Amino acid sequence: MQVLMLPRKLLARRIFRIYLSLAALHLIGCDGGNDANRRSRGNVGERTVAPSVVATPRFAYVANAGSDSISVYTVDAATGQRRLKGTVAAAAGPGPVTVDPSGRFAYVTNSLADNISAFTINATTGALTSVGAAVGTGMTPQRVTVDPTGRFAYVANFSSNDVSAYTIDATTGALIPIGEVVAAGANPVSVSVDPSGKIAYVTTLNSSKVLAYSINPATGALTTAGTADASGANPFSLTTTGTQR
Repeated sequence: MQVLMLPRKLLARRIFRIYLSLAALHLIGCDGGNDANRRSRGNVGERTVAPSVVATPRFAYVANAGSDSISVYTVDAATGQRRLKGTVAAAAGPGPVTVDPSGRFAYVTNSLADNISAFTINATTGALTSVGAAVGTGMTPQRVTVDPTGRFAYVANFSSNDVSAYTIDATTGALIPIGEVVAAGANPVSVSVDPSGKIAYVTTLNSSKVLAYSINPATGALTTAGTADASGANPFSLTTTGTQR
């Protein structure tokens, strides 16, 4: 297979150019719990956003790549009507918004700045307040994934072919890097943590494989688990079933 090599910034812009016309929508509810945004992507540069709504949604967040910002909405639980409450600044090329299981913290990858912006969520208004300076990632980070316990976060770095891992400060929501990044094949695009919180899976676009890592329950560090599994061509995401333990 011949791989076309593009300058990194051009590649990143092509990968995320859909953000210039579509926003990444995340809805959270009164139960403050689940990641309500599920995405389906056909190939690099194309994305369909299909959000599902958790019980009694209250707030919605939209990442705007064209203006490097996040729009904040309140949501009417009965009608789904959204009301814009304002925007907050992100860094260059913000991607999907991830809310932790507690509903207290929000994270957004900035694909052109190679970092993650972290925010606290006002439980009454949904307003976002920056936790502090953006935290570094590898090159061209994808979406942040938070484990079911809300203690660890992971992000696949498309252009540097690795995964960054973090612990989450339970009080402030700040991300604290966990040691060295972990190698993850050619162009990793997503990290999924199984409901038990014991295994993380990474899909690799140009390796056409799924990699598995065991999660250290004390530190959140990733360790390769077994051999990579072949997938179809250009896999983008993996979803598991089961219950949290």
